[in-house]
Parts: sequence; C-alpha cells; structure tokens
Amino acid sequence: MNFSPTPNMIAEKDGPIGRLTFNKPHKHNATSTDMWEAIPVILDEFEKDPAIRVIVVTGAGDKAFVSGADISEFEKARNTPEQVAYYDKIGELANRRLNKCSKPTIARIRGYCIGGGLAVALLCDIRIASENSKFGVPAARLIESATRVGARALGRETDYGTIAPGRRAAFAAVAVPAAVTDVEEYLVGGDCDAARDVRLVRPH
Repeated sequence: MNFSPTPNMIAEKDGPIGRLTFNKPHKHNATSTDMWEAIPVILDEFEKDPAIRVIVVTGAGDKAFVSGADISEFEKARNTPEQVAYYDKIGELANRRLNKCSKPTIARIRGYCIGGGLAVALLCDIRIASENSKFGVPAARLIESATRVGARALGRETDYGTIAPGRRAAFAAVAVPAAVTDVEEYLVGGDCDAARDVRLVRPH
C-alpha cells in the first residue's frame, strides 16, 4: 500500500523494509516541489513503525535513481525569488531529514544519479550501485554543496564497507558479499541484521 502524499513518490512497507521511491521514470525521476515535501512525511511514518528496520531509497524504472531537478516546473514553481527560496528550503529540509533518520538507509542506485540525486545518495548510510550507474554534478552552484555532503558521507568509507554517521552507534558498517543477489533481504535477514547489529566483513 502506497501512503505517499504525492503520486510522484512511492512509500511502501514490506515486512521490515520501508521503501521510498522517486516515481517519475518518464523524466528520469527528476525532483519537483511535491517530492521534496513528501520525503519528511514518509520518513516520519517509517520511523514511528517499530516493524520497519531499514529504509531503501531508490528510483522507479531502470534508467535513473534521481537525475536532478525537474526543469519543466521551473517556470511555474521557481519563477519568483520567493518561489526559489521555498524550493531551496524544502530541498534542504528533506535532505536534513534524511541525514538525521534514526533508521539505517540504503540508496539503491541504477542509472543516472545527478545533482540533487547525488546528494540524496550521499546522505544515505549505504550506497549500492549497478554497473550502469552514472554520477555527476552538472550545475556549478551545486558543486560546493555536494562536496560538503560527500565529505561528511564518503569520508567515513573504508575498505571494510560503508561507515554510517556517528549518530548511529548501533549501525556502523556492512560489506555485502558479491554472491548476494537480494541485498535488501541480506541486510535485514539472519546473516546481517542491519537494524540491530554491527557486522564488519572484509569484501572478498
């Protein structure tokens, strides 16, 4: 059951897994105002449900995770200084909410991961990317912001896997063996209980 406040996002519960999906595949999941507004609402629901132990963030389809901002809405939604300020504010609030989520988050990346999408991925605790993934920051003004986000997130990665931010003492690192095909099940199942355990496993 999708409980997202907008059809451009999908929010689903599947046992211990909460799934947050950017749902605009015809535009490579480019973000719009309603999508940023929905993220805190969805995360609030996942956090208050004790059955949810891990949150997977992904994009609909197989072409993109998130390809940046939806420029087609700029004329209507970002046409005045006030509108631009509001868009920037809700984007920052959504990113901050994701960064402070009390449950472990996994970015499941396929295809384009661009601009604001790269920031979303970096703010998750773990990033798992397919071989066709493409990363970039095309807008010059986003480079400084993405660099700050990257320094906070990627600076915690080691050869042992991805180190989660210090705020999560109970969730430090996970390395997924190459043989694993169902990453979500592995991370919440018996071999690696991501919501409760710390498992440091050197990749093979």
